Amino acid sequence: MAKLALLCAPAAFLFVIAPPRRQALSWQDLIVLAILVTPVISGTTDLFKQIYPSPGDPVPRLDILGKLMVIALGAYSFLILRCVEGADFRFSVRRADLRTGGRFFLYYLPIGIPVALAVGFVRWAPGPLESWADLGEIVGKAVGIFLATALPEELCFRGILQRLLSGLLGRPRLAQALAALAFGAVHLSFRFFPNWPFAVTAATAGWFYGEAYRRGGVPAAAVTHTLTVITWTFLFD
Repeated sequence: MAKLALLCAPAAFLFVIAPPRRQALSWQDLIVLAILVTPVISGTTDLFKQIYPSPGDPVPRLDILGKLMVIALGAYSFLILRCVEGADFRFSVRRADLRTGGRFFLYYLPIGIPVALAVGFVRWAPGPLESWADLGEIVGKAVGIFLATALPEELCFRGILQRLLSGLLGRPRLAQALAALAFGAVHLSFRFFPNWPFAVTAATAGWFYGEAYRRGGVPAAAVTHTLTVITWTFLFD
């Protein structure tokens, strides 16, 4: 409980004690982002496993509760206390989000697949699609990825970081590129360090997520993100 309080307090109160004055990246933003992102980067820390210990079978892990907490805390801190404008963060998905997100997913494929294959991130290994149960599994995983992974990550890297970098630099494309590089960098520690194939693949995808965000907001970027992860999961190994 003490560890959880020490983690949450700076993110909850820094924007109240020292509010940034502009819609541009500030030192306060960097501190809060670091606090929120570090515990959920795979391989960086087991802090959430310490805070949310598992009771054992049939519940082997409870640290997902930490990630869900970070989503809520980050959204409240940046959208309500920091008042970041233009994120368009919501859980509902509109037809326009599906069109924009799907379009940039299709734009990504001719570039993303060759890059992922070239760096050794994936290999062609399509999963079976023999029944409605297999299709249901894909749909179920897509919903879970959208809510638990794509939406919060796109809020962080596009709705917050890219948006505030754009305000700081005054160059939206440069902000998009830097946010994509940061997105790639946090994947360096996934499974092993340094996981360069994953980082390069994620950074490449991050550019297209950023483009979907610029055209349609966080939900559109999350749609592109979800379709990309589903592609890696069911068509590649």
